[in-house]
Amino acid sequence: MRYLPKSDSERQEMLAACGLRALDDLIAHLPAEVLQQQALELPAGKSEFEIVDYFRERGDRMANGYASFLGGGVYRHYRPVLADVVVQRGEFLTSYTPYQAEISQGTLVTIFEFQSMICQLTGMDVANASMYDGSTAVPEAALMAARINKRSGILVARSVHPEYREVLTTTVRNQDLPVQEVAFDPTTGEIDLADLEAKLNDSISAVIVQSPNFFGVIENVKSAAALAHAHGALLIFVFSEAVSLGLLEPPADADIVAGELQSFAISPCYGGPFAGVIATRMEHIRQLPGRIVGQTTDADGNRAFCLTLSTREQHIRREKATSNICTNQALIALMATVFMAVYGKQGLRELAEQNLSKAHYLAGGFEQRFTGRFFNEFVVDCAASGVSPEALNQALLGEKIIGGIPLGRFYPELAGSMLICATEMNMMGVRIWTHSAVRCRRPRNLCSAPQTRRLIASINWPPRGRVLHKLPQREGSMAGKVTQQFTQNEPLLFETSSPGKIGYQLPPLDVPPVDPVEALGEGAVRTEIPGFPEVSEVEIIRHFTRLSTWNYAIDLGLYPLGSCTMKYNPRVNEAVARIDGLAWGHPYQPESLSQGGMEIMFVLEQFLAEITGMDAVTLQPAAGAQGEFTGIVLIRACLEARGDARRTILVPDSAHGTNPATARMCGYDVVNVKSNARGMVDMEQFRTLLRPDVAGIMITNPNTLGLFEENIVEITRLMHANGSLVYMDGANMNALVGIARPGDFGVDVMHLNLHKTFSTPHGGGGPGAGAVAVKKTLEPFLPSPRIRQEQDGGYRYQHDLPQSIGKVRAFYGNFGVFVRALAYILAHGNDLRKATLDALLNANYIRQMIEPYFELPNKDRCMHEVVFSDARQAKKGVKTGDIAKRLIDYGFHPYTTSFPLIVPGALMIEPTETEDKRELDFFIEAMIAIAKEVDENPDLVKSAPHRTRVKRVDEVGAARNPKVRWQPAIPVSSS
Repeated sequence: MRYLPKSDSERQEMLAACGLRALDDLIAHLPAEVLQQQALELPAGKSEFEIVDYFRERGDRMANGYASFLGGGVYRHYRPVLADVVVQRGEFLTSYTPYQAEISQGTLVTIFEFQSMICQLTGMDVANASMYDGSTAVPEAALMAARINKRSGILVARSVHPEYREVLTTTVRNQDLPVQEVAFDPTTGEIDLADLEAKLNDSISAVIVQSPNFFGVIENVKSAAALAHAHGALLIFVFSEAVSLGLLEPPADADIVAGELQSFAISPCYGGPFAGVIATRMEHIRQLPGRIVGQTTDADGNRAFCLTLSTREQHIRREKATSNICTNQALIALMATVFMAVYGKQGLRELAEQNLSKAHYLAGGFEQRFTGRFFNEFVVDCAASGVSPEALNQALLGEKIIGGIPLGRFYPELAGSMLICATEMNMMGVRIWTHSAVRCRRPRNLCSAPQTRRLIASINWPPRGRVLHKLPQREGSMAGKVTQQFTQNEPLLFETSSPGKIGYQLPPLDVPPVDPVEALGEGAVRTEIPGFPEVSEVEIIRHFTRLSTWNYAIDLGLYPLGSCTMKYNPRVNEAVARIDGLAWGHPYQPESLSQGGMEIMFVLEQFLAEITGMDAVTLQPAAGAQGEFTGIVLIRACLEARGDARRTILVPDSAHGTNPATARMCGYDVVNVKSNARGMVDMEQFRTLLRPDVAGIMITNPNTLGLFEENIVEITRLMHANGSLVYMDGANMNALVGIARPGDFGVDVMHLNLHKTFSTPHGGGGPGAGAVAVKKTLEPFLPSPRIRQEQDGGYRYQHDLPQSIGKVRAFYGNFGVFVRALAYILAHGNDLRKATLDALLNANYIRQMIEPYFELPNKDRCMHEVVFSDARQAKKGVKTGDIAKRLIDYGFHPYTTSFPLIVPGALMIEPTETEDKRELDFFIEAMIAIAKEVDENPDLVKSAPHRTRVKRVDEVGAARNPKVRWQPAIPVSSS
């Protein structure tokens, strides 16, 4: 396989070093009953040419060449070319969560800038490093509000995005947070303030209002906030069209802001991946979910950045954490940061004004359903004409036009209405046609063409012909892995800003300009965005290029983070994910124009079911932690349907760190199961804990020690005999693919980290995808919708699923990740087993070679990762964190430190299958050298790293004195 860099002779050398003769000896210790008896029923591996051709053909069966007027939370905005240029730098694309601050300063700075700009746009004091998307940010904001004021009720405006409301209901259903909807005014389309006041009481925790709302109408946020605050409730402000923030007054009366950033340089990608965000006031910072980057100093007193306030998070607080989320959409947030830098203070306003003008120009030709003021979306009333929105859209398709969103799908009372959106991408140089069936106030040709034939044929203008960043070739021989080299200093964007500089150029407005104050009303339009950067294109590209050189990434070498599976990301996967039909597909486009994307998802579901031995798969969860949440909610729904609701989830102490937080988020009590002396589940204690109130167990297999749970079949048998279900955390599935299928050894439900096992770039922390696979028993409860294949071979969505748990994320999931995962599976085909065996070989080779120098707590053969401890080095005062920092000086990203918690001073190493013997030997030599340094000069190790741009970063100081956004008063170091 082309992604497996070892030769057969190298494999034999490594096997010999481990005392083995064949690759199958690596799994000889597994119970025979769990081993897969036959090869995976997958097609043979495909060449790069065949993979590209496969996805091009499916991209051609999407909405290529159609003008589109779809909005509804996903918008077609021009993506500055710089966004892809920056994001495709390998140092950004293939880095991981910036746990090791000294070699992640590039990512940390960009997140700090992102947080700062979000605060400037929203008027809040602090923002997190991003969330999965807007739909998942909203329930997290609701849970945050409940923690702040210790109340239990949620009021959400019915004009909030319907899919956001559905995700909210699914998420908080088991948290004792009842959700009530507040009506909208049938005339204006705004929230009905009288209904809000009637439903407010002293038990209400938060009121959720979106502006512009789902109808495109600008809400009276100030009045809604006043009513909420009068009853002691918090006001959560939601946005789904981020471009509006460039023009509208920031929600100063809100307590929490939750929104979607798809508009900021993120292609529609048939529904994801996107990036959400939560911003709030400083007094609420410790209740804020997700990651936060803070400014601090290094050992020399120079400015540095690090992840901070981690005591809120699941890997420390477990079931008491603020959230089970352990990721952020760093790569998507980077795109948004570049977008904001390119447009700057002046450009964001001009962009918003163009959207406002084009939407109002278009709206002048239609009978509008609501009288409320709007930004770039509005609702057309089709009812009076006697033609349904669906029939109108069908007629428009014949003109290569995708009309609006029929609102009857979400609002039965608006069955005769359609939501239409216009952005700067809807170029007016082509003729506009108002369909004769739609009754207009003043029928006319909305452009200068002599005849009115089409309802806007916009120019589809996504960038084409992208060139992937080419990586430098490594020299054929090296005396050592790294040498010292210079890194340039680089201030923050805000510090290079100068009034009047611009990095953008929009085409001239081709419709009459609209006065924002006249269109939106007094007090609704902001005067400026205080402190927002104004920089040139040259400064932007140099800024982000320099920052990228401050990162370590998988493109530079081994990234041995245990439990994170940092493998090489094939560039063909990136290329096919950017094919126009796939990257620019809108999730609300007709099914007839979505067959290519639907087939990709359907085929991926079938492949994942085969790989796991399960019966059905949902791709909707946005990441591993959300996959966990989905799995446990499925267990709860199944047991409640049986009339056997239970209250306890068992979680082995060797399980993934998010598991306890997830179980608690689903409303369960958590009972920990201890490991025995060999690092396996203690079966004696497990049997004593298996009581009638146990709903299920969350077990990671292989566990976080890298060991296969040898009693897994007995565990699943006992659970089922107790009427309980088995959830398996699939974070370590990279050790099992093609070798053992969880469904075959009794697992009922599991999630898969598609970004880990099937190779999507981690991009500084995200995005990912947490597909969930289930047995037949749980299939009826899967999130909606499901994809079905018709007898004619076509695909459709099935929404009528009466037992479904609902939605866990808006739209269909992170489609762009699905494309990459399927491309990876197609490349390996039915030879995926070879990749797994190479991963096991690499881990066992490292284990064998460095065991004489580091304590190995568990002597059983490891799987894809190995866990040592710092017990020997601790006697010299050197801890695992010190060894990790010193490893940086040898040219490697450190292993995972201090995890799993059941091994004091853990060194958790996962090399993955995409490392060759030469790179592994460099790593082994470095680890041995450090072990010797500890004996001879421990202070050298304790003061590391010595060769990085910043020295050891003061993370304690960052937590004690949080500086989480740029402000002019922050002193700037000369470094």
